[in-house]
Amino acid sequence: GISDEDRVSAAVTVRAREGRVRALFSEALTADPGLSGEIEVSWVLEAGRVVEVEVVSDSTGAPHLAEALQRILRRWRFAPDLAGEFSWTFAVRAS
Repeated sequence: GISDEDRVSAAVTVRAREGRVRALFSEALTADPGLSGEIEVSWVLEAGRVVEVEVVSDSTGAPHLAEALQRILRRWRFAPDLAGEFSWTFAVRAS
């Protein structure tokens, strides 16, 4: 399994890069102010690089948003010693 330390390391990276995701969601909310929900994604890391991203669940009703989120995640780099499967849930709602 993945150690707690590795989970924390991955979470730190997600939080550091979450601004891009918030920008994506903000653009989507401008186009559709009623948009809300959550997108849960999982991704597989090998040596800190994202090699696979999957949408586990999406309650937004906006598949294009989940696809854009997958593209963003594929570009992220994590600590080089991280490997394994991680997941995160991103909330989409007007602030």
